[in-house]
Amino acid sequence: MADVSVSPPLKGRIGERSLSATNKTDHRRFPRRQLSTRVTIRDAIRGRRLSGETVDINPLGMLVLVKRPMRVGEILALSFPVPDDKAIARVSGEVVRVVNVGGGKYRLGVEFFSVDTWLFDDLCEYVYEVPQKRELTLVVDSPRSE
Repeated sequence: MADVSVSPPLKGRIGERSLSATNKTDHRRFPRRQLSTRVTIRDAIRGRRLSGETVDINPLGMLVLVKRPMRVGEILALSFPVPDDKAIARVSGEVVRVVNVGGGKYRLGVEFFSVDTWLFDDLCEYVYEVPQKRELTLVVDSPRSE
């Protein structure tokens, strides 16, 4: 298993938003951002390997779509391409949620144990990135006086 540097745990909530449709509050420490990329997953205890596709990500975890169920509490080693970068991230994490979405597919909520500082910074930048807006300038010709 690759060496993973340990970052101190984050305390407190950075953001809290209300989910009015369900009358619940989202207590995530970071917002998520959609990301669709391949992820390689290895069960750190049994050594089982499988691949999946990310659904979304933030600096503390990700949601992954896989074809095999896993148990809450399983420890995983994950590797995936870093968004907007050429590096491959390698992190370890714990399955904190499993949802059967039908069709033989499952969504795994994975919370990272620790993240290298460079990866944490890259994921923060990716999550909070504001898409560039194009400005459109409308030029109106004034009527010509003859």
